Amino acid sequence: ISGNHFVNGLNGTGQTIQLRGVNVSSSEYACAENYGYDNGDYTDATAAAIAAWHVNAVRIPLNEDCWLNTNLPAGDPYGGAGYQHEIESFVSDLNAHRIYAILDLHWTAPGNQTALEQQPMPDMDHSPAFWTSVATAFKSNPAVVFDLFNEPYDPTDERSGDDENTSDAVTWGCWESGTDR
Repeated sequence: ISGNHFVNGLNGTGQTIQLRGVNVSSSEYACAENYGYDNGDYTDATAAAIAAWHVNAVRIPLNEDCWLNTNLPAGDPYGGAGYQHEIESFVSDLNAHRIYAILDLHWTAPGNQTALEQQPMPDMDHSPAFWTSVATAFKSNPAVVFDLFNEPYDPTDERSGDDENTSDAVTWGCWESGTDR
């Protein structure tokens, strides 16, 4: 980042760039549903195909429970180090094709719930540990962008939900202090 612009981290020129990309989903749900780290498309062949589309960024939606190996169904072998390696390997494949990786915290869940869907906000129970771990894993990679949370929404707002419980409202205070829900 230079000022308010992205600069080229793939070749170190410092030239301003605009990210234009696609989403490659499945890592947010495959692990939590106990059938893989993703749907099998997190490969160099996928990165090469995406590069042929002339995009320079791929968003990778992540699941905090899979990354941290918490709250997964008993016997689920797809969390923790294996999941992390799969994501790191796909990021490496993308970078080799001159594509930035945008790591997105997509599925979260508080307490001992398994992250099985999008939530209105990140949770205080696991999201800070998730980002600490992800940041540590990718701190040396200038071609990785962190998307701190996928599409936060207010479930009590009629435009984005149908929850009539006002205590579930997402407020600026919630963003500032976090939530225990």
